[in-house]
Amino acid sequence: SLATMGVAVGAELVALLGRRACTISGRFQAREIGELMWAVACFDVPFDSQFILFDCMATRCLQLRSDLKPAQKRLLHQWLLSCQISPGLKASLPESVVRMKQTLGGELLEIFSAGGGPPPP
Repeated sequence: SLATMGVAVGAELVALLGRRACTISGRFQAREIGELMWAVACFDVPFDSQFILFDCMATRCLQLRSDLKPAQKRLLHQWLLSCQISPGLKASLPESVVRMKQTLGGELLEIFSAGGGPPPP
């Protein structure tokens, strides 16, 4: 919610939230992963504070692949797009994100291109 309101979130807070999210990542459902990663794409924080979060959420996303609904796939596609904007970020993505993109990237793009409305507020 903060990201959509233009509120700046510090790298330290994102790092703390990322570590906590990884601690409980096994509890995350597909909807929560989509929303979280879309929100992360809206934040302007250094990648090094997000690396752990990216790694565990991409791994969890692959575990829940069959549970992803079109709305979550659109959000995840936007997150993956945000990872491609910065050459430094693109070059240092965790292997799990690369694997996720290879496994789901085409499907996410297809769903995103088909439309279906904006992301949730």
